[in-house]
Amino acid sequence: MNVELTTVSQLPWINRAHTYQILDLPTMLSYNIIGEHNRARHADYVCATFADTQIKRRTTTHDDFNHTRSSNWNARPCILTIGGRHFAAATHNAAHAPNGSNFVTMRHLGLTPAKIGQDGHFCVWVREATTGGSDSYRRSMLTAVEQAYEMAKSLGYIGEHVSEVEEMLFRTIRDIEDPWLRGEAQRLMEEDVILGTGEIDDGEQVINVTEIMVRTIVAAGRQTENLLKTFNN
Repeated sequence: MNVELTTVSQLPWINRAHTYQILDLPTMLSYNIIGEHNRARHADYVCATFADTQIKRRTTTHDDFNHTRSSNWNARPCILTIGGRHFAAATHNAAHAPNGSNFVTMRHLGLTPAKIGQDGHFCVWVREATTGGSDSYRRSMLTAVEQAYEMAKSLGYIGEHVSEVEEMLFRTIRDIEDPWLRGEAQRLMEEDVILGTGEIDDGEQVINVTEIMVRTIVAAGRQTENLLKTFNN
């Protein structure tokens, strides 16, 4: 993993057609999200599945997303993954604006409160992001972005070499259309045990094993899709 420190104008555009991932650095818990840019200021998101919502709940203090609870607005340093690239970022745990245009649009995609276990949306920031909210909130989020980058440094997530095989895998995962398959493939890529650590001598060989696993997931998904089509016909 190579974490980048980038500005909101340089961040790859987030849209509802794809699934992304947030790694909460204080807890090292990761969950998948679906979201979109908010007028080029920051990005709004909801958890991709009910299971992802339950993981995010574990990053809260009181096991809820109540936007009136001040502690839920505390900025949390995190790593945002977009198409195999990783960015220092910040988020919070206050689900707000359930009737906002972004979240209403996501409901039309089937991401209803009953299905994903939350109502309202969250925000994720990178450098130079902004909001119509308070200045103290804005400062806390931007500070958390810088903290995320420093934490990534301490974890050894800065300046790692990305091999040609990894680049190929990033592209393969990015092109997976099914959200669940793409999320599972991204999860495999994030597993340091699979990609290789200092305990593994032949990292390239391990990465090739990851490629096989990713391709197996994709093949299984296509096979399941074909079986469903046959059944429906």
